[in-house]
Amino acid sequence: MIRIFAALCLALAAQVQPAAAQELWSHQQSGISLPRTIGDMTLREERDISGGGNFDVALQYGDTATPVTLYVYRSAYPNAALWFERTRLAMNEHVGSGNREAAPRSFTLGGASAPNGLREEIELEGNRSTAVALAQIGQWMMKVRITSTRLNRAEVGEAMDRILAAARFANTPAAPHPLVVPGPCGDEMRMTGARIANVEGEPHAGAAVFGIIAYANARGAQGLAAEPDQWCRVTGSQLPVRFGSLYRRRDGAGWVALVGDSGRAIAAVPFDVPGEARAAVYASTPTSTQAVAVYRAMPDPDEGIVTAIPVVTGQARGIAEIGTNAPGQEPQRKNQHRRSR
Repeated sequence: MIRIFAALCLALAAQVQPAAAQELWSHQQSGISLPRTIGDMTLREERDISGGGNFDVALQYGDTATPVTLYVYRSAYPNAALWFERTRLAMNEHVGSGNREAAPRSFTLGGASAPNGLREEIELEGNRSTAVALAQIGQWMMKVRITSTRLNRAEVGEAMDRILAAARFANTPAAPHPLVVPGPCGDEMRMTGARIANVEGEPHAGAAVFGIIAYANARGAQGLAAEPDQWCRVTGSQLPVRFGSLYRRRDGAGWVALVGDSGRAIAAVPFDVPGEARAAVYASTPTSTQAVAVYRAMPDPDEGIVTAIPVVTGQARGIAEIGTNAPGQEPQRKNQHRRSR
């Protein structure tokens, strides 16, 4: 009888475990997981915005009065301070938070060794409130947005507390980048590198194409993301601030435009060839890094951005591309010397 009872218990346990597992949403690539029910918020929808591979996903919790959207995406230049600023600028447009100054508070998520996130709650007009939190998990970003017509500012903050506390991480995040945004450039610097139109005919253009491997590996995790004191913010660009933020190295050896608020970037990076210098413009999205164009010297940011925007938005392809990798995999060159459309 004891054996039969024990066998019955084991059988019941085996039936319960799969049901329990279904209560957890897991993202293998980033190691982030969340319960499907957090307090009174239930996961209603999951979308892969990247179109395959789950490199940019959105989860929808809550209800029509208090929608909660959580994003997990692989980011270029992963730094919560940089992308929090981009997110706040987008919120000014989308939820009517106005152009008031951001006043975020730092927090530590996932057992990181230092603060790796910023958050803020904002009272809106019309008895509405909103909250946003953004955290860096290695090369991944986790962003949570709550907007409510029912909860006040303190209450949306409490809802955000519950979501952040419920998040789980497979590994302790690597040391986060400093939560610092570079200050404005105090000087002007002209960049006039001419574009090499026929890349296939350029004997050293292959260096830029092969250089995409190193750039894709880093995904901009160094430089702007990790060394804000060596960079400054350009305020005289034709890139409207609501669409992007432009930064350049203080010594003029490169620039980066953060585009939108979901980890996309355009960067001009120098590379050396025997006896002369060159530069290449790269575009990074959650799904790939592409070499867009090659220049004889550092190009003007406005020209480089205009050239790269069709690639960032998926309307054109670069001259070479590397797809986003699964964890632990080496990057694979998807094509080489391909003409832009």
